[in-house]
Amino acid sequence: MRIRYLVAACGLVFMVTRCGGPEPIPAMNLFALPRVIHDQGAKSTISVEVFDDQKQKRAGNVSISATAGSFQGAANTASLELSNEGFGELEYTCVKATDPNCTGPVRLEARWSQGEEFLVQVIRVDVVPADGGVRDGGVRDGGP
Repeated sequence: MRIRYLVAACGLVFMVTRCGGPEPIPAMNLFALPRVIHDQGAKSTISVEVFDDQKQKRAGNVSISATAGSFQGAANTASLELSNEGFGELEYTCVKATDPNCTGPVRLEARWSQGEEFLVQVIRVDVVPADGGVRDGGVRDGGP
């Protein structure tokens, strides 16, 4: 019985050292700060970072799209050139007066590709009315 466990343990050690575990893959981080903005022109800074399979930051171009609103006040799609440190950012806003879809959750999608490597990341920015949706600390009257 002990020999079986010893053989199984040796086989497992061989497989782990031979195979080396899962192969590392590239990654992209997509952030919005703040994640909740009002629909009268509040801005959110959208930041993107890209890392290769060795966890080194990568430059390149990222295309970003949103289901509503605009980037840098222009359109709902933008092209962002990443620095040599693999980082880039731009401003996002959603004004309901110019885009009736600026309400509730808005989907932002970033796409990066270089050679055969391809990454997609999706986040959500919540767009709320400028005058509501947030408790103001008022006192309740309690009612009957």
